[in-house]
Amino acid sequence: MKRTILTGLTTWFLVAAGANAGELTFEKTLIEVTAKPDQEQIEADFVFTSSGDSPATIKRYDAPCSCLEAQISDGGRLVWAAGEKGTVRGLFKVGNFRGTVDKQISILMDDGTRHDLTVRMTMPELVKIEPKTLKWEEGGAAETKVFEITINSPDPLKILDVTATNGEKFPYSLKTIEEGKSYRLEVTPTDTETRGFGLLRVATDSKYKKHQNYQAYVVVTKPSMVPATAAKP
Repeated sequence: MKRTILTGLTTWFLVAAGANAGELTFEKTLIEVTAKPDQEQIEADFVFTSSGDSPATIKRYDAPCSCLEAQISDGGRLVWAAGEKGTVRGLFKVGNFRGTVDKQISILMDDGTRHDLTVRMTMPELVKIEPKTLKWEEGGAAETKVFEITINSPDPLKILDVTATNGEKFPYSLKTIEEGKSYRLEVTPTDTETRGFGLLRVATDSKYKKHQNYQAYVVVTKPSMVPATAAKP
């Protein structure tokens, strides 16, 4: 009987201790930031509070992508007393990212708890190319397909040139719909008898270096598999 009572008390104390263990509570675990066209780095601050009755201890923290650096306030302090506030700062190197991309910082606590903090960075695409890839099936029709190019810059932005890595197999023609605003890039493969791949580089007169070159892809792929129709009984 005594053993049962002691076991029950021990369990209660462990649960109570766990409930009051030091922990970090974050105001946000997702921060969305829109970068300016010429911005090289953005910052995202994740504010936290140390909760519980005992200090919260960070065992380690990591940002797997080389484009994202994690910094903890107060010189990288890892132990935070109850009630203290701090910040995990994400430094995102924009590089050649365009569109929207998510990158994470992982915080592992001493008790095994893990916090995943997400930086969602959006770099506006001043030149939008749709689709990103034109595809033909091997052995199919070598028909003309089109990239629609739309300029999303607040100021007119012209296409200066288009070059290709495999222009012999994928001849192309650029047509201006509205100068500085809209273009069509037509591609007609010479044949689809063999598979092939090509890269088209679109050069612009943007004043921002990271927006002076865009890419699109062309490919002749293996025919898609079509399920055979079940034979009728």
